Amino acid sequence: MAKDEGPKDAAWSAAGGTNAPPVIFVDGRGERWSVIERDTRNEPGARADCCLVFSGENTIRRVWKYSAQWRSLSPEELEALSARG
Repeated sequence: MAKDEGPKDAAWSAAGGTNAPPVIFVDGRGERWSVIERDTRNEPGARADCCLVFSGENTIRRVWKYSAQWRSLSPEELEALSARG
């Protein structure tokens, strides 16, 4: 894992994610999204040790490559990141 990717601390919960609350944003189409970082080390087929999970009303997306500072991204930047997958 590159230095600027993945979890920024070791505060992983037993449920497989960080203890931090989700980041909530509204995209350019008005859809509300919730974003969490998930520990995927014990998930078969995982592409990395962790990922971001974007949960919308009818869509769930995983993003495998992202900056450790993802929580400071603007709604527009988060939307672009989620579209990248």
